Amino acid sequence: MKSNYEIRAQKFFKMLYPYIKHCKTPRDFEYACDRFVINHPNRVVRCYHGISRIAICTSDYVIKIDYDLNTQFGCCKDEVAMYNYVCSQGYGKYFAKITPFKYHDYKYYVMPLIKNIDRWGDDADTVCGDDDLSDFLCENFDDLHGGNYGWHRGHIVIFDYAATA
Repeated sequence: MKSNYEIRAQKFFKMLYPYIKHCKTPRDFEYACDRFVINHPNRVVRCYHGISRIAICTSDYVIKIDYDLNTQFGCCKDEVAMYNYVCSQGYGKYFAKITPFKYHDYKYYVMPLIKNIDRWGDDADTVCGDDDLSDFLCENFDDLHGGNYGWHRGHIVIFDYAATA
């Protein structure tokens, strides 16, 4: 069953699609999001990018889109596989759910918006407080830092987990 944010994200993507359907680079996506906001001034939309993915953020969800599938840093499909794996290992509550969608021939992925911590510190201990969880994270992830986890519904979750050990 789809959550409310996933339903809203699907509707939003249909509105956004004409602006991004030909985008290839991070700059293309940023420009397309800017054009969208100009035409929809009541919408809050921010576009960020990493090495291989675009993250289009709204007030309560994120749409992730791969733009470089030939990277060692993982792609959205890798995040879906990892999310399914961590759930099968009993650690799903520590990871933001990622859901794949397709509109026309365009694949995109939706996650809830997570309030980023953006630093190491005592908060990292909250994620790794359980010894079994710490061992699991150390064995499976090599990119766990404050920019990749944050607060959601009162606890810390990891939201960028495509790059694995």
